[in-house]
Amino acid sequence: MTTDEQRRKEEEHRGTAYHEAGHAVVNRHLGYAVSSVTIEAGDDYQGAVLHDDPLFGCDLEIDDVESGTDEKIAHSIIVAFAGPAAEKHLNPEFFNLEGARGDYKVIADLVFCLVGHPDQATAKADELDQQAQALVLEHWPHIDRVARALLDRTELTGDDLETLISLGEPAG
Repeated sequence: MTTDEQRRKEEEHRGTAYHEAGHAVVNRHLGYAVSSVTIEAGDDYQGAVLHDDPLFGCDLEIDDVESGTDEKIAHSIIVAFAGPAAEKHLNPEFFNLEGARGDYKVIADLVFCLVGHPDQATAKADELDQQAQALVLEHWPHIDRVARALLDRTELTGDDLETLISLGEPAG
């Protein structure tokens, strides 16, 4: 392997750590528990976050605003955007679009469920992407701490995540 290939692989691995940390930290910030975070690749993913699903029990076929379904869909979209946003924030010159394809598929499907009309989908997706980017910036110290731990250990439990996040929060 050449030095350039090795550097690219290292950047991809580092990007994956920040990508998954972005998902995990924003998911937790929005109030959903995280069970684990890993940067160990599987058959069709480079990393994964196991977390409570905001849409568990929601019927996306029925307009059910009373139960907060729209907010839960928006949260799911924001969490999906948070991974790529963290990866781009780390290194805008080296973004692995292939690693984010699954996120963008989820986003496209859920935005359509949220707005119901293709003409409104782009504007809503842009709005939620901006919210995700703002959350990534706001919680960057936590994302950075979690990503560094992932690079060191490959996998974190939900308790590990809570500990890492609490290290940067003021006592109170």
